[in-house]
Amino acid sequence: TDGSFGFLCGDVAGKGPAAALLTSKILGIFSAFAAVGDTPEELVDHINKVLTRRAIDARYATLLYGQLQPDGKMKFCNAGHNPPLIYGSNGVRRIETGGMPVGMFEMAPYTGDECELKPGDVFVSYSDGVTEAHNVNGEEFGEARLVTVLERYSRGSSAIILEQIINAVKEFAHGAEQYDDVTALVVKYTGPK
Repeated sequence: TDGSFGFLCGDVAGKGPAAALLTSKILGIFSAFAAVGDTPEELVDHINKVLTRRAIDARYATLLYGQLQPDGKMKFCNAGHNPPLIYGSNGVRRIETGGMPVGMFEMAPYTGDECELKPGDVFVSYSDGVTEAHNVNGEEFGEARLVTVLERYSRGSSAIILEQIINAVKEFAHGAEQYDDVTALVVKYTGPK
């Protein structure tokens, strides 16, 4: 009702049917609680409590849930996910705040954080499949290459930036075996409407 935009990025441990079931369960819990108006940390805590009470093959997931307000204020909670990056006129900021992955411990504490985005700022959340992708020589893609993509394409739309991140990882890792999913979420703040 306040015009906020909510987004969720995650990475489920493992592969196959159990991981797919956990993903489905997390999305179901998220859908049930997201409309209630909870803060990001309250919503992540709900997801964690439901998962730990109904364990699925002892699996867990990392999550980052954020709410971007029309004025550029962003509230978020990071549950074990890679530190997100903000790229803009002030260069690159790496947001280190975070807690435990969901699904591990029922009483895990989750705290929220907030930052302010300026028009044109790009917020990127990504799985370790992005930065840890290897090329045929065994080198990792790494955060520096991700920042290079942001520097080159930050003036484009969020869809273009996302496409360029995925393309850069694929080109870098071409010919090497893929060990992990490549997941990224790009939010570009264009200013109040």
